[in-house]
Amino acid sequence: DIHGLVHVSSLGAEAPKDLSVFGKEGDEKDFEIITLEPGEHRLGLKFKK
Repeated sequence: DIHGLVHVSSLGAEAPKDLSVFGKEGDEKDFEIITLEPGEHRLGLKFKK
C-alpha cells in the first residue's frame, strides 16, 4: 500500500474549515507529488488547482 498526505495549507487560503466538503474517500482529485518516501510507502502531495 502507498499512502498520500496532503497538508491543509496546500488547499489555499480558501480552505474550508470542514474538510468533508472538499471530498470523500474514493473521490478523484489532481495532486502534485512533492515528496516521495519509497521506504515508508508514502507520498507528500500538493493540491493542483
